[in-house]
Amino acid sequence: MIKAVKESVAGLPHKILERAQKQVQDGDMDGAAESYILFLNSTPVTETPQRQAAERFLREQYNIQPTVNPSP
Repeated sequence: MIKAVKESVAGLPHKILERAQKQVQDGDMDGAAESYILFLNSTPVTETPQRQAAERFLREQYNIQPTVNPSP
């Protein structure tokens, strides 16, 4: 059961990203921004095309610059 839960949770960022992209297509920019922020918060900070696209959307549409909090 734990394995199934881990596998299900591992797929959530991809689903969130797909939702954000659909919201952009539908013209729901506020909803897309919320989904992109959720996506960024649920994935490791790495240089991936998906993260770069999310960051670019937030920067261009809302002038939001994602920041990385230093580890304590």
